[in-house]
Amino acid sequence: MSQSNLPNDGGGTLVRAPALPTDQADKPFSFDPQIGEGAFSKRAPSLRAMDPGAVTTPNCDASRAALTALQFVKAAQNVPSRSQAFAGLGAYLGDNTLEMLREQAWTLWYLDSRVRSIQATKSDAKVDLRLAEEGTKARARVLRMLTYHLGENPRMEAELKDIALGTGWVDLASDLARLAGHISVHKEKLAAADPMNFRPDDEVRLRGIANEIVAQLNEDRGNETADLRNRAWTQLVATYAHLKSAADFIFHKSPSEAALFPGLRQAVMASNARRSTEEETAADPTAPVSADPAAPAPVEQPATAPVAGIPGLPGGSPLIG
Repeated sequence: MSQSNLPNDGGGTLVRAPALPTDQADKPFSFDPQIGEGAFSKRAPSLRAMDPGAVTTPNCDASRAALTALQFVKAAQNVPSRSQAFAGLGAYLGDNTLEMLREQAWTLWYLDSRVRSIQATKSDAKVDLRLAEEGTKARARVLRMLTYHLGENPRMEAELKDIALGTGWVDLASDLARLAGHISVHKEKLAAADPMNFRPDDEVRLRGIANEIVAQLNEDRGNETADLRNRAWTQLVATYAHLKSAADFIFHKSPSEAALFPGLRQAVMASNARRSTEEETAADPTAPVSADPAAPAPVEQPATAPVAGIPGLPGGSPLIG
């Protein structure tokens, strides 16, 4: 029985108006963040196992590089002959498969998105105000005391001057630890010479404040996320390079198809340049004025429907179709 014509309580037929597009069930998202999260979950062990010395920093927009890689995969897989050609080189490509590149691209996109969120919401106040104030006051007091009683020693004078130059939270933690070390060595002399300023618990307290500062700084996960993003970038670049070489070999007699598989950085920089040009054009409110008042008015062209895709990326959206 048609869903548009159902029996009602009165025994008749309930007639419905023609269905609207909005009445249909929603299609699954092509660009679902959960895809990126799932890809990262799979890639995480591999990312964390990388040699830190081999990790590189993105030299172009990482998110757009991820989308470019997804376009590469789409161009290769949407045409059976291309997909078969890449599959034929499987023995030479090893783990550098199209599916691997897709997974790496989603991982990079996901991590770079999180890095951007962290940077946008990051606060400079990483250390509790109470702790910062206590550490700053303790540093100033102990520094004055040590300078007064031990500053005549040239080596100690140089050390204390260096401590006095410290700025920022990391320096504050380091300064407190250094001052605590000097108190440990000279506490008997300081206790006898300056009972007003010397405190028996200074050494322990200074070390404790330094430890709390470092602990609070380590709660910032931004550095860890950025490192994971860089690792994802490093893996994607390597896989993309292998597949790009394969594409150059497969399509060396077909320039039009070879153009669908550009160099990674080249494609990203080109898309950025196009985007900048489009933004500059849109920002210019001036329109050309005809010098001849008798000239016919220009014929208005019918508006065309916008093409779905990522502005500036060659080949349209890698997330549609």
